Amino acid sequence: DDRHISPYKRQHHGNPVTDFIHKLDSSRLVDSASGWFDQNCGDVNSLHYYFLGLPIPKSDRVLALSEFGGYSLRIPKHSACKNVYGYKKFKSRQALTDGFSRLMKDTIVPSAKKGYSATIYTQLSDIEEETNGLITYDRKKVKMNPLIVQKWNARIKKALK
Repeated sequence: DDRHISPYKRQHHGNPVTDFIHKLDSSRLVDSASGWFDQNCGDVNSLHYYFLGLPIPKSDRVLALSEFGGYSLRIPKHSACKNVYGYKKFKSRQALTDGFSRLMKDTIVPSAKKGYSATIYTQLSDIEEETNGLITYDRKKVKMNPLIVQKWNARIKKALK
């Protein structure tokens, strides 16, 4: 019984947990670490990128950028709190969209050409203490220009061909 073990130490139990999940249902893919301590188990080599250069590890598993971005824009009257949390903060919708475009152009699309099979932006919507979603906490405002986001999604798709 390991209920007393902290989640930070439990992450190192990836191999037995992954084996257990595969035995329960071998038809599902398992992301054992999702950006934590990868133990070379599971079906996905899952990385989180927020700073510095994006590594391209050699792997025989699917290589996924399972979190990136985390760019923040707080829109008054549409946030749960007054604090602004994100890995990079912006003051306008246009500045946020421009920052996202630079990240996609300089880092994310080139990484797709070098071996990443999936990318997941952090995050879909703001939550109580984080203002780094694509849409606001109350789901009433889209914070980036959707046409620009669609353009970059198409470029990633093309890069994977």
